[in-house]
Amino acid sequence: MFRKVFLFHIIFFFLLGTLLFLSSSLTFRSTIVHICYALLFFSFFLAAWTLLVISKQRIFQYILIYFYYNYLFLLYVLFKIGKENLGVPMTLKMIYPYFENFSLLTKLISYQNLIILLIAYILILGVIFYVWNKIYKSVSNDPLMNIKLIRYKRVLIALSIITIIFLIFKKTYFINKFNDHKINEPYLTLIYFDEAFKRQKEKGIENSIEFDNYFSSEGNKKNVILIICDALRPDFFQSQEKLTPFIDSLISSESFISHKNMYSNSAFSFNGISNILSSSIQLYENNFFIHDLLKKKGYDVNFILSGDMTNFWDLKGHIKTKSVDFYSDGYENFKFGRSDNLNDDKKNILSLLDKINSFNETPTFFYFHMMSVHQISVTDKKYKRFDTGNINLGSSKYDSESLTNDYKNRMIQLDDYVRKLYNILKRKGYLEDYVFVITSDHGQSLGENQVYFHSKDVNYESIKIPFIINTDDLFDSNAVTSQLDIAPTILKALDLKIPKTWRGSIISDTIPKTIFQNQGDKYSMIWKNNKITYQLYFNKVLNKFNLFDISLESANRHNDISSLLTTYKLDSLKNILAKNFKLKL
Repeated sequence: MFRKVFLFHIIFFFLLGTLLFLSSSLTFRSTIVHICYALLFFSFFLAAWTLLVISKQRIFQYILIYFYYNYLFLLYVLFKIGKENLGVPMTLKMIYPYFENFSLLTKLISYQNLIILLIAYILILGVIFYVWNKIYKSVSNDPLMNIKLIRYKRVLIALSIITIIFLIFKKTYFINKFNDHKINEPYLTLIYFDEAFKRQKEKGIENSIEFDNYFSSEGNKKNVILIICDALRPDFFQSQEKLTPFIDSLISSESFISHKNMYSNSAFSFNGISNILSSSIQLYENNFFIHDLLKKKGYDVNFILSGDMTNFWDLKGHIKTKSVDFYSDGYENFKFGRSDNLNDDKKNILSLLDKINSFNETPTFFYFHMMSVHQISVTDKKYKRFDTGNINLGSSKYDSESLTNDYKNRMIQLDDYVRKLYNILKRKGYLEDYVFVITSDHGQSLGENQVYFHSKDVNYESIKIPFIINTDDLFDSNAVTSQLDIAPTILKALDLKIPKTWRGSIISDTIPKTIFQNQGDKYSMIWKNNKITYQLYFNKVLNKFNLFDISLESANRHNDISSLLTTYKLDSLKNILAKNFKLKL
């Protein structure tokens, strides 16, 4: 009978634990680490459940079983929602604001999937209680089994205590070591470890010295307006359908330049935002951002964001440094019982901006984060020009045409909101002498090669982003560049020195660049040779390389051209990619 109980534990928790790991889509440092975490996960619950058998209080058994089941089922749902919408697991804090607004919640998970999950929840729970009832009766009627369980009672209790102590230690370790994430949800300590965040502190001293000693000329102290439009693709600008007349007018004007070869370094908002603001891929200790430098130069710093950055892996705690004079995001505007402000650019940005004071001669830095084109944003029906059919965002199957039409409608809304934002700033005197930037944290896939949305891949559509800036021809608009070069280019426009610890540089075609991207198990390297821009793409799971000419039109952009290179040349490129990411091929 002991074997039956043991087997039940193994099967149930191994399958559920494996499901959670697979749903998280994480990259593990090694097979050994993966096995250790799986064993830890299993041992904790094996010990806890076996102790249930020892308990003579049957109602207590059922209560604990129900608690564990609900906990694990909730984790699975969060992982599922996060994987489908963000490419990473969601946390309880991230999803909390959506509970007060059911319409937003259904954008994360469809009614159909809600019903399926409810049915699955009831059926699985029923099976668990049925099986456990059978096991309990068998155990109760087996004196030998009871003797064996009592014999192992101390061992099991000790195992449980050790496991709990380890989790507490690990939680503390993560909070202390990765204070930029401030992990405070217990299950994350079980799932994530060093490589998941790739945050190191080895250059903390260098950063501290560079920031403390940073000095530059006074510069021109122009106002800086940085607009990051979440999931914005540049190929919908200047279209025949005239989706973005205002932004198109900026691109066409003599005072603005639209960069043609700008890419994100990942397809995830946390990385994209930090890369832009810090000109650094890794968030080392004592990292400083462009707004920290501008604050030293006497700037007022304002962050006005539409999405929930407070609960998004504590992005707020990461970017809201002492230099930020005013901060507001979708969650900051959240009031109990009312979350309809979340992801609403009109309410969170335009309405708030309309109330700010006029320019008072103090140079000002504005960071706006707009959500209009993101699939979970709030949209106004008046901008619906294209038929979207029946979009089911929570489904695993998508209609590419409907999603594309929906994206076009969102582009129309975004353009109008940017126009209104521009006019408000102009009316209040902030656009007399200024640097105005429109860019994105990452791109957006709309079904190309069966990839949808973002945070899942580094295919061209997921990493191609716009970069529009009013400048006196600081750079070649065709140079290959990445988000890391945005902050240095802004500083150049202000005649300020670029910090030595920053990874990026001024956008220039005179210095050939090779830039890299990573998202989960997908890796990418982009460079330019003459007039052709290439992308070397690597899928680690499939152990497959592809070479693309991303200079081509969309119809031919995804055609593999690896056969056009010699084996030696292709191997050389693979080695460059592998060396950058420390991959073993």
